[in-house]
Amino acid sequence: MWAAAEAGAAEAGRALLHLHDEHASGSLTKADLLLERIKSGAYEVLAPRQCEHLLVALSQVMDEAYRRHRFDQFWVNSLWDGAERLIPLLLPRLEPARRAIVVTAMFSEGEAIGWLTSLFRHETGAHGRFGDRLRPEDRWLFANAELDRITELMLGRYQAMSASEVFGCPDPVSLLFAWRQGGDEQGPRRLIEGNIVSDEGLVETLEHLTSTIYSSRGKFDALKKEYLAPFMDYENVTQRILALKNHNDLGARARRLAAAFDDETRY
Repeated sequence: MWAAAEAGAAEAGRALLHLHDEHASGSLTKADLLLERIKSGAYEVLAPRQCEHLLVALSQVMDEAYRRHRFDQFWVNSLWDGAERLIPLLLPRLEPARRAIVVTAMFSEGEAIGWLTSLFRHETGAHGRFGDRLRPEDRWLFANAELDRITELMLGRYQAMSASEVFGCPDPVSLLFAWRQGGDEQGPRRLIEGNIVSDEGLVETLEHLTSTIYSSRGKFDALKKEYLAPFMDYENVTQRILALKNHNDLGARARRLAAAFDDETRY
């Protein structure tokens, strides 16, 4: 792995995915063990060049790792979480000029838009730019000026995405909220409203925005109002889906969606 990180970001990314394909113990892969080893002190033996390549590699392959072997993105010990924890260890090992270049490369070119979105949302909240989760500076992943640059880059990427590209991400709902919380409230709403004009588009959109809820009563698909209302007229959409339940082509899909609309008694 160290040799791959020395050779380049592409090589480091391929090596990491190879390790992610190898089972270690329980639900862990060898990639999980590698990231933990780096976090536990191995990062101190890496040269700045290796740190740089590893950071860029993470921005390229984290979504692919998720697609290959699904894990809970929000689990504190997930591969995504392990990768996030390396950022405040690896970034400080770079000279300021190289650090700025690496941050820009990660957020402008990284293919792992889902993982990058999770970092973006984390920092937007940690810096107090949205919500009430302001954290001390020593718990930030990026400096204020870096977050300014990241926000510019991520909003530009979101604004250039099609609905199908958004839906192809590991967590489309999180991406839409990141876009909104980053300062562009109308952009994600325009995208979604444009995609639900037709009945087919409405059904497709809601299928991609369905969340999975786990409770003492089991596992449920849910279309929660709090997740959808910022991006569409929730009441209107609900009525449209109910009206489609007997549609010749869309009826079965509409009935599944109708059953997923908010019903807190199930949870």
